[in-house]
Amino acid sequence: MKQLFLLLFAICLTNIAAAQFNLPVVVKESATGKPLAGASILTSNKTGTTTDNNGYAFLEKIPPGKFRLTISFSGKETITKQLEFPRLSPDTLFLFLNDEEEEMEEIVIQSTRTGRTINNTASRVEVIDGEELDEKNNMRPANVSMLLHESTGLQVQQTSATTGNASIRVQGLDGRYTQLLKDGYPNYGNFASGLSVLEIPPLDLKQVEVIKGPSSTLYGGGAIAGVINFISKKPAEEFEGNIMLNRSNIGQSNIGVYASQKKNKFGYAILATVNAAKPYDVDNDEFTEIPESNNYNLSPRLYFYPDEKTTLMLGHSFVRSKFTGGDLQVIKGNPDANHVYFEQNSTYRNTTTFELNKITSAKSSVSLRQSLSFYDREIKTPGYIFSGVNSNSFTDINYKYKTEKHNIISGLNIIYDKFNQQQNSSAINQNNNTLTGGIYLQDTWDAAENIVLESGLRIDNVRYSNTNFQKNQTFILPRFSGLFIFNDKFSSRISAGLGYKAPTIFTEETESMQYKNVLALDDVTAEKSVGGTADINYKTKLGNDLSFSINQLFFVTRINKPLVLQND
Repeated sequence: MKQLFLLLFAICLTNIAAAQFNLPVVVKESATGKPLAGASILTSNKTGTTTDNNGYAFLEKIPPGKFRLTISFSGKETITKQLEFPRLSPDTLFLFLNDEEEEMEEIVIQSTRTGRTINNTASRVEVIDGEELDEKNNMRPANVSMLLHESTGLQVQQTSATTGNASIRVQGLDGRYTQLLKDGYPNYGNFASGLSVLEIPPLDLKQVEVIKGPSSTLYGGGAIAGVINFISKKPAEEFEGNIMLNRSNIGQSNIGVYASQKKNKFGYAILATVNAAKPYDVDNDEFTEIPESNNYNLSPRLYFYPDEKTTLMLGHSFVRSKFTGGDLQVIKGNPDANHVYFEQNSTYRNTTTFELNKITSAKSSVSLRQSLSFYDREIKTPGYIFSGVNSNSFTDINYKYKTEKHNIISGLNIIYDKFNQQQNSSAINQNNNTLTGGIYLQDTWDAAENIVLESGLRIDNVRYSNTNFQKNQTFILPRFSGLFIFNDKFSSRISAGLGYKAPTIFTEETESMQYKNVLALDDVTAEKSVGGTADINYKTKLGNDLSFSINQLFFVTRINKPLVLQND
């Protein structure tokens, strides 16, 4: 009897081992429940099939035991399903695929202060980040000029062929109409704009945001052509450290260190760079194409997090630069009657920043920013010297309130800018100061699922004074922008607004002549502008790893009473 039982048990095992199973499968889209035709199904025994128009596939001759299915479809996440045969439930297997997530993390735009991603921001913002920042940092580690060279609508224009100084022009307008920011602080205006592009290292940058067109609501005067915001990395729980060493065949040397970390209630970020370059003559005419230069930068920042809703930051940036270009024999210390010309720029830039961010409720927050900057520059050419100190104070406090469909920002700021002349061989008094007080209100409205509207209003009062005159002007600056998403491939953004630029003698033209014999302004008014942009975007996928996109931008800017340098 025992032998008979063992025989029957062995026969059953043999039948189970020899048995094969079938599996009906239906693959659908997770969001809509629609069947996915052409979904690929790969089995653990290296066989495969695809689904029909109804998302249906039938798998045959599946052996008993563990069995794995891998299901993939273009634009959807690939999933793997582990099964065991015989199955407890022999019914049809339904599988649902989610949309494939973007390989790049979502980019949150900081310049608009709404906390929105680039895809649902009404203002047109172009972002340089990630691999592109690393690539440009490797190409030109000393400064940020290379970052902007390949961006459409931007032009890095040299204002001095001798020292290599440059300004950034947006959509063809002079550099003075572009507002340069570092982490949202406008410390690169007027006389302090000199050599600014050459004094911002890219090693600690998280991203660069470019807003083309009038941006007066949040940034006031000077943002006629647009805004370029260089945004630094912030410390995270995981330590981040970068060391950059570079030596070129034309005598340029670069050393940079960046480190940051957040631990418990404290965090830090520190950047230190040293850049040096020997004078370089490309065409052997004994005149420099690349000036001799030495640049030092030390920028520590300390963070304090007393609770989950509060962040405080205190930072300081010290930059020391010296650029000398011209006749090689003069630079080498061998001047004579035939070798006399040189141009030398020496600068000290000290900037202290403070920031407080407080989340007051689930829907609201308040932010306070304060910066104090001193920029000391000396320019020397044969028989001429010009030097001065530009002091700048910036204070901004704003309140944000968010509802289901609205992001509202209101605030006020005060900017004081003063230039104090130290030396001027032209014997012209160019001292001046500007005091600006402004209030602003901006509302970003999700009017519909595919429409985002943004409207803002700013009122500024500007007091400008120098040795010749004093003037007060008030500006009312409305601005509007909108995002319209027609479908998953077509979208468009439009914007329009007013702007102004307070009068200043520090322009691209006067910079190119080292401010020599430039008279102080006399009874002039601020430049006023009206402008707008409109673009159309198209994007589509051409395969699993290939996509195509095109963007066309139209823009117009009109400036009334522009300040133009003329011979007396």
